[in-house]
Amino acid sequence: MAFDDEIIKNAVRMKNCKKIWGCVFYTYLIGGILMILYSFLSITGVSWDWLFILVGTDTLAPIAMFMILDSLVSAPLGFFLALKGSYGHSDLCVFLAPALNMANLIFMIIMKSHHVFDVNPVPFIVCVTYSLACIITSSFNIYANITYRKLEKARGFPHFSERFVEREEARNMKERMKEYKDTHKSNKKIVSDMDDISPVNQEIEKYQEVHNPSIMDDI
Repeated sequence: MAFDDEIIKNAVRMKNCKKIWGCVFYTYLIGGILMILYSFLSITGVSWDWLFILVGTDTLAPIAMFMILDSLVSAPLGFFLALKGSYGHSDLCVFLAPALNMANLIFMIIMKSHHVFDVNPVPFIVCVTYSLACIITSSFNIYANITYRKLEKARGFPHFSERFVEREEARNMKERMKEYKDTHKSNKKIVSDMDDISPVNQEIEKYQEVHNPSIMDDI
């Protein structure tokens, strides 16, 4: 009964890990695509930033180019690290993904302190929102990967179903029986070979008993 409860709990934990990985995947994918689209739309004037041009408070070009460069670096790289850290179970990438977004967030805050976004704060808000969303989901991803490493050592991994465990036990028993039969067969062969050698030894001993040294032996 305790074993059944453990299987059920581990199955729930694995399911939760998969949900977190899916959330991380889509957060980085959709967020990254929106970041890149927003950056390029800032140039064409389709985005909300165009309102600042209409009122004559911003030329937009410097901020737009800055956003494009930032999104083209952080979004694809962040998605790659998140993918490797979630579905790839990479212990290194699971920490590099939030570290990248944290560095990007700090960089944006520094740029804001230098009054880069004073005229138009929308790009800053967009970038901060994206970075925070990625950092939060990545923190859950770290928890999921820690749980996954523990589940790897649990009985029934990775499916955690009683039927799967029974099949695994039957397969292991079959392999052990095969090893036992092979060992037994090998031992029987060794005993058989020893039986074949025994008559030869007896003949040698008999010869030594009846044989008397002679001059011909010396020659």
